[in-house]
Amino acid sequence: SWPTPFENGSLWLVDLSWGTKEWTLEKSNGVKYLIKGDAKHEYHELVARVFHEESQTIYELLFESVNGFRCLDEHGLTEVWSE
Repeated sequence: SWPTPFENGSLWLVDLSWGTKEWTLEKSNGVKYLIKGDAKHEYHELVARVFHEESQTIYELLFESVNGFRCLDEHGLTEVWSE
């Protein structure tokens, strides 16, 4: 059980962001890229914002360490399937 202010009612995923404080890519030819992550990922690997319809409130969920996650977005697929 995980009691939350939004455990009852309709919940909608507003956005989902994952990343790291810093990301590097080193290619076989020695070229190296260092890319700074978004500031919100300095301490959190996964950030999710959800909208709770009944309270009309947006909640931000912050996860420090993530082993794995899945997000399936089927938005627009009904139009593709109908074709």
